[in-house]
Amino acid sequence: AVALVDTANDQTRRMRDFMAAEAGDAHYGFALRRVGVGLEAALNENFLYEPASSMKIVHAAFAVRACSLGIDNLDADNFVPNRCNDYYNTNVCPDDSYNCDPGDEPLSTTIAGMMRSSHNGRTHTIEEMYGRTTLNDFLELAQLPEIHINHTLGCLCDEPFNTATAGTMTRFYEQIADGTHFDATWRERLHDLMANLDESGYVGSFAM
Repeated sequence: AVALVDTANDQTRRMRDFMAAEAGDAHYGFALRRVGVGLEAALNENFLYEPASSMKIVHAAFAVRACSLGIDNLDADNFVPNRCNDYYNTNVCPDDSYNCDPGDEPLSTTIAGMMRSSHNGRTHTIEEMYGRTTLNDFLELAQLPEIHINHTLGCLCDEPFNTATAGTMTRFYEQIADGTHFDATWRERLHDLMANLDESGYVGSFAM
């Protein structure tokens, strides 16, 4: 005899039902975390998955933290090999095609392009500026070892996948919100660089 008891709370059940209806046989999960409180709803929050472009928040937050510490400057020009904003050059794997309209641009422009249009080339530029090892060490120090960069974002390759869990990704956003990495002024600056909204919602194009 087996007794199955559903211990999920109402919010978890509601989201589980939405996702189960669409996921089929795929693994699925989520995490909802309130800043300073902890997880309020979660399903498979410790499942290790490939985070794709959601990993780019790590690059953006690290760059803003470097600026908050005086190590870097959002207004400082940096050489960027791929500044093209068309669909192909935004999404192309940097390992395959990395040069298009190369030149200097402010760090703020590089971050905004990475976050607003998910520009793979600009992401790779930031990763090369600071170093993949440095970014992974930053995650280790933040006690988020499940989030790990193993290969160039935007590329399919034989290297190990980049990894994250829903639980640790929400914890990273909580750290951004609660002042762990920089104060509220720098948090709002990061949000400004990420934002791409108008009164109707998501716009989807890169503009500064």
